Amino acid sequence: APALDDGTLNGASVIDDYPMLLNGDVWPRNDNWRYQGLMPLHLALRQSLNTCAVRVNMMLGTWESYDFMTSKLGFTTLVESKSYGGTVKTDIAVSPMALGSFTEGVTVREVTQGYTMFINDGAVAKGKTFSMVRDSNGAILIDNRESEETQAISEQNAFIMTQILKSVISSPTGTGYSAFSTYRTFDKDVEVGGKTGSTNDDRDRYFVGLTPDYVAAVWFGYDSNKSLSKMSYNPATRLWIEVMNRVYGKMKTNGKSYQRTFVQPYDIVKVEYCTLSGALATDA
Repeated sequence: APALDDGTLNGASVIDDYPMLLNGDVWPRNDNWRYQGLMPLHLALRQSLNTCAVRVNMMLGTWESYDFMTSKLGFTTLVESKSYGGTVKTDIAVSPMALGSFTEGVTVREVTQGYTMFINDGAVAKGKTFSMVRDSNGAILIDNRESEETQAISEQNAFIMTQILKSVISSPTGTGYSAFSTYRTFDKDVEVGGKTGSTNDDRDRYFVGLTPDYVAAVWFGYDSNKSLSKMSYNPATRLWIEVMNRVYGKMKTNGKSYQRTFVQPYDIVKVEYCTLSGALATDA
């Protein structure tokens, strides 16, 4: 994200979907064990290609990514440097920053908080459990109605990211397409974007979804760290859809208004580009 604002990367940037060698072994591996070569960044994100995530992070810089997550997005569990039984570990490395293999993990709350920047004009809204709490006499005990926000990216970048994340849901090659085309019942005019996730040995499933009004994240897994490989679908995505079916269904029944499309800011320009170079298309 830090490099997007200066034009270094954009959705058309060409990334090489090809693994590297790490200690004599192929790394990283894509979930489907397939590699497709050069492709635009937005297609790589749509298909959750680990190789491209690693290459993008190497372009952005591991420290820059760590600093962005901690200072802009408000992640508190990341480890800068910590000793565990004499072994020093850090999250300022490509594997944690690109693929999520954090030393102590992250919370679903902070993941949700980070994604708010995409539908909030680039500003991160700090997570909170209560808007207000009153006692039996009506006196206010906790008042969190004022939202604490940090500008993380430009509103233009936020909008472009919503368009890329929409393809995860709307494109037949997107990792969230099957679930949404089968189980979504709420207003089909409401634009939806999102990102699926999983871990090694299929022990965790994630889905973070966003609409013009809501951001929600779901994690699914076992306390015993049992594999979910027998599940042919992503239960986190299914849970997200079921909740939003009810949220929007209730609003529609009660006649409450809601936003259907992500608002496009000024200075957004649509162009044709070359899929081999990522640059503006020429006559060739």
